[in-house]
Amino acid sequence: MTGRQRVVFYLLLAVVAIGLPWIDNSFVLTTTIAALYLAYQALAWNLVGGLAGQFSLGNTIFIGAGAYTSTYLFVKFGISPWIGIWAGAAIAMVLAYLIGLLTFRLNLRGLYFAMVTLALAEMAQVLVENMPALGGAYGLLIPVRGTDIAAMQFESRKVYYYIVLAMVVGAAALMTFIQRARVGLMLDGLRENENAARAVGVPVVRSMQLVFALSAFLAALGGSFMAQYTLFLDPKSTFAWTEAVLFLLPAIVGGTRHWSGPVIGAFLLEVVSDSARLAFGASVKGLPQIIFGIVVILVVMRTRGGIVEWFVEVWHRRRTGDPLAKKGGNASA
Repeated sequence: MTGRQRVVFYLLLAVVAIGLPWIDNSFVLTTTIAALYLAYQALAWNLVGGLAGQFSLGNTIFIGAGAYTSTYLFVKFGISPWIGIWAGAAIAMVLAYLIGLLTFRLNLRGLYFAMVTLALAEMAQVLVENMPALGGAYGLLIPVRGTDIAAMQFESRKVYYYIVLAMVVGAAALMTFIQRARVGLMLDGLRENENAARAVGVPVVRSMQLVFALSAFLAALGGSFMAQYTLFLDPKSTFAWTEAVLFLLPAIVGGTRHWSGPVIGAFLLEVVSDSARLAFGASVKGLPQIIFGIVVILVVMRTRGGIVEWFVEVWHRRRTGDPLAKKGGNASA
């Protein structure tokens, strides 16, 4: 894609994104907000899971840290969520740093890293369930104040749409910045061959801790947003391992090398899930989940490396006329 084509593409994308919530359809708006939130959390996960190659199943820890911190400060002390979200994000970064000390310095990678982060998320759920100040197993209800900007409560859901849209743009920009920065080159080396990267002087632990902390920061902001959007949170749904898997699926399906991968994957999965639930949810129990699973399996089998990388490869083959040609490096759109 040439520079001019890229500019035109992004302008059209911006027009569609800005104008979409004005479509008079509640289903479209609800599904789009859910898809954008899923895309945002997938981008957050992708910093550590895609760029650093560390398969984390513990991002729900940071989502919970953000959600519970901002909600507790608002419910108990009346502190605006606009302030509380940053406190939650700071706590999440500290937790990520401590978890990084435990895992990266002990050289826990791959399956071991995934299992440790999953176990820590389960521990976090049990811990919160036994904390009456945080509502215990019943969770916390956020008091409704009508239209109150300071409380992050709005009459129209369009405002929430634009907030989460801005969050997605910010997360995508951060991912792109990291990839183009020196740390991005380090992460490429770590992902491909950690021993070789270490041998040439790449600060392995420091690089991984950096992206892990940034991933936690983004995840926590998202958790705070969703708590204010739903006006409720509880430990079971916040820290569930199924949520951790859900937030990494868009990156796996869409691709991890470019910001558009998690976004495309999120919209595909959310549209399929909501459409199947709308069409079959009341008729056959479990059918929407079956359809969702079949779509994931088919996409992963057909587009190994993700939809975006598959598309780039097909595009490159058609441009070169070589059926065996494969474009290397990061996808560019």
